[in-house]
Amino acid sequence: MPRNRRTTEQPSAMDGPDGPGNHWIEDSLRHVRGLSDHVAELSTLMGISTILSADAPLLQALESVCRLSADICRAQVCFIHLADGEDDLVCVARHTPADAHQYTWEGIARIYGRKASQKGEIVSCANLLLRQEEQGDTPSMGGICAVPLKGKSRSVGAIGVGYAGVHRFSAREKDILHAVAAQVAVAVERSWLFDQLQEQLARAHSLRQVATNIASNLDLDLVLDSIVGHASRLLAAEYSAIFLTDRTAEEAADPEGLGGAREQGHPCTVHLEDSPLGKAVRQARETAQPAIVQSLEPYPPHKPLTEMKPNEYRVALAVPLLSHDEVLGALALCYLERRRFDSSDIALVEDFAGQAALAIRNARLYQEAMEDRVSLESAIDQINTHGISLMDDRLNLKFANPATFWLLGVSPRRSEMPLDQWRALWKKGLLEEGELDQLVEQILANPEQTVTAKLAARSSSETTKTLQLLSLPFRQADGAIRGRVNLIEES
Repeated sequence: MPRNRRTTEQPSAMDGPDGPGNHWIEDSLRHVRGLSDHVAELSTLMGISTILSADAPLLQALESVCRLSADICRAQVCFIHLADGEDDLVCVARHTPADAHQYTWEGIARIYGRKASQKGEIVSCANLLLRQEEQGDTPSMGGICAVPLKGKSRSVGAIGVGYAGVHRFSAREKDILHAVAAQVAVAVERSWLFDQLQEQLARAHSLRQVATNIASNLDLDLVLDSIVGHASRLLAAEYSAIFLTDRTAEEAADPEGLGGAREQGHPCTVHLEDSPLGKAVRQARETAQPAIVQSLEPYPPHKPLTEMKPNEYRVALAVPLLSHDEVLGALALCYLERRRFDSSDIALVEDFAGQAALAIRNARLYQEAMEDRVSLESAIDQINTHGISLMDDRLNLKFANPATFWLLGVSPRRSEMPLDQWRALWKKGLLEEGELDQLVEQILANPEQTVTAKLAARSSSETTKTLQLLSLPFRQADGAIRGRVNLIEES
């Protein structure tokens, strides 16, 4: 009975409003709400990952990430800023539903995002004074938090969330922002790398087409015109010029160049002065390295582009034209406004300059070879006692001095002739036409052998004369047969 009395005297734990049973229920509900929040957070993070890994455009995906990030952090606004390459940030995505102060928020988010990117860590403020309310003296406070978007080698931007009232950021919210920032950074770098790859492929394709066009000419003047015309279009310059070093000059004086504005017709002569163009070209020639010179004076907006002179451009980029260890000259690109050149810009200009230098070198070699050939042919033409002729590997006649035809009793020919044509012509001066056919067949059957033969030819007095023919294989430096050299003389 006493035990029962104590039991009835004590109130029931389940019946009292403040009994321990209610605390257990509240703890259970808080636990369930916490689990629900974690599930929602994980679901949202998985949704962000799915959005960023899809094939949708990057900016469109970042807009969705902003909205989901604001929802998961229960924030009023969210911004994503990306680096612009010049130590500043540009807003590329935002979530600011019905907020009249969204531009104020954006400016604050950019400031804190810049701080986060520079420090490489999260930056936050719990009680930022955002604005003064129109009614009352109570200032409106706000909380801001920015997390850097860390790429593999550098920070690519920042993501920030803002709250209308005072907000102290919990470790959970910071972990969520870190998780979102990591996924965004990977997606941005992947997109940038893809864009860079596409740009590099497009540049490489354009460079191949330009190089093919330039190399299709062997005339030096045409090669220089083509280089100047393609340089400004390929490299987005307002003006381009090329300067070749005079190899015959004793002193390294400033060379005379050839230049023209974009979409201009025939290039014109250019002289170097004390300008960004002149300084860049001289520096590139002296150092054999790319040179950039930018003037601090602004471009006069009232002056039309068509009236701009080469030495009036504000920015000049010059790269040397290198052929092995020799500096052939310099290629210069000019711009109206100050600009920043990254490594890909310099690499593209150097690649173009390399192709230009190769085309110039080939044109010069061809020009020298033609000059040597003309000199050699002129000297051979003066030989009257011996007939000298050159043939290709198929025995087509490429060159023959007049004595070759005189000794055979036929009129000289200056043009190149195929095998059948010169064989028919030579037979007119021979007594036995079959001898020449046998000789040709012997050479074709054994192109590597030296062949000698005696041919009976008619003379002007209707008498017979004997001609001695010596045919030698003409080899290249690697030993391959390029054709034949033939010598005919009267024995």
